[in-house]
Amino acid sequence: MKMKDALSQVVFKYSKENKTIGWAFPAYTGTSWDPNTFQPNLQKYLSGKQSWTTTVNNSIKGWNEQQASK
Repeated sequence: MKMKDALSQVVFKYSKENKTIGWAFPAYTGTSWDPNTFQPNLQKYLSGKQSWTTTVNNSIKGWNEQQASK
């Protein structure tokens, strides 16, 4: 199977070789920050439409806004 981006290619290769570890966040809270803020920003970064600095800043801002609204 050929993946489009280099990161997916490496992850897939290591996964097929059983060189990966399990899910890193077993205590995930299920908050809206991940699907509404982090995932869209990470996708923009991975697709080359956004810098890493902007991705981090947007993610931090979104997390702080969510925590302030609790």
